[in-house]
Amino acid sequence: MQQSLLDPARRPVSRRALLAGTATVASSALAGCAALGSDDPVETYRSSPDWRFARHDTYNSGHAPVELGSPDERWRLSLDGAVRTVTLVGPDGFVGTSASAEDGRSWVGNVGLGDGTRSWTRPADGRPLGTAYTHDTLYVATRSDAASGVATAYVPEDGELRWHEDLRAASGAPVVGGGLAYFPTDTGLRAWSSGEGTERWRLASSAATFAPALTTDGLFVAAADGPLGAFDADVVDELLSDADAPTRRWRSDVAAVTPPVTTDERVLVGTAADELRGFSHEGDPVWTESLPGRPAPPVDADGTAVVATTASDGVAIRALDVGSGDRRWERSLDGSLAAPPVATDDAVVLPVTGGENGERHSIRALAVTDGSSLWERPLPSPASAIAVSDDALVVGTERHLLAFGSE
Repeated sequence: MQQSLLDPARRPVSRRALLAGTATVASSALAGCAALGSDDPVETYRSSPDWRFARHDTYNSGHAPVELGSPDERWRLSLDGAVRTVTLVGPDGFVGTSASAEDGRSWVGNVGLGDGTRSWTRPADGRPLGTAYTHDTLYVATRSDAASGVATAYVPEDGELRWHEDLRAASGAPVVGGGLAYFPTDTGLRAWSSGEGTERWRLASSAATFAPALTTDGLFVAAADGPLGAFDADVVDELLSDADAPTRRWRSDVAAVTPPVTTDERVLVGTAADELRGFSHEGDPVWTESLPGRPAPPVDADGTAVVATTASDGVAIRALDVGSGDRRWERSLDGSLAAPPVATDDAVVLPVTGGENGERHSIRALAVTDGSSLWERPLPSPASAIAVSDDALVVGTERHLLAFGSE
């Protein structure tokens, strides 16, 4: 019988490790695991300008602490499929994952941020759901059919395989911190040691989980149309044994439709009731904002929560005070939202498609302070993934990778 949502599954679980490459690669992976743990602070990811995770950091904030300015297109790379996720790995390059539209094949590859040159590509085991980068390792979650999925760890410099694990029904992007790599699935959350790929524990769920949020306060997990839960902060500081799972601190029965987004004082989640809700880290409901449609994952722009929905008359954007939920500004745009928005210190960037003629695809930037229009850049097709660094804005579409930057 399936346990209730997000209950710890306290049992040892079997491991199917496929460590690839030479003994040197395997040894370095094990050494990396030993070096992780309490010296793996999640705050460093939050303050980094690099877009290391599907939602920038382990807080799922969607916010890179940089000022983008008014960027121009630098280069455009044509592809044979849609870009699913982009992860920045430093000033010299980034990794994009793409799924081919012709034959269903998927790949993972490293592309130079300066000129768009691909240095390597590797076949991926199914459709990429998200990537994460930390400690010189790229983590990828893929899904090939209703019951199959794979968790894979690569060396970002050359694409060499570190480890490869059966993930079965993968449901979202991985998050890495505290020596653990968290992979959401249709039946809960699974945690591996990030260095060697040994599975540590599972949290059981009767619904697909979203990418969790990991902070110094603990682990926050939500499932599709299901509750939001919080677990002990021990998962941030140390590896748990194979037989252990984190202890649940609280649970709130909301019908979540977005991953949890955490700030220093709130946990934000979009709900099936067309709401954005703010909770304290202790699980107390603090505020609720009713929305005109189903919310996209919100962003936390340094104390301003921005949430966008596609309503009958276009894209509705609202900015709220994270602490109180008070509305700071609201805007509407023609068209529909093609992918979740992202934020920098000065702008909220929204991928919008459609409009009056139904064929207009662009990214549009609004000021974080008041929602005023800052700039707009055309795209060849609807955006599917966005990543930001202190040097560039990278956008993936159905057939292209594009990089925008300011001189």
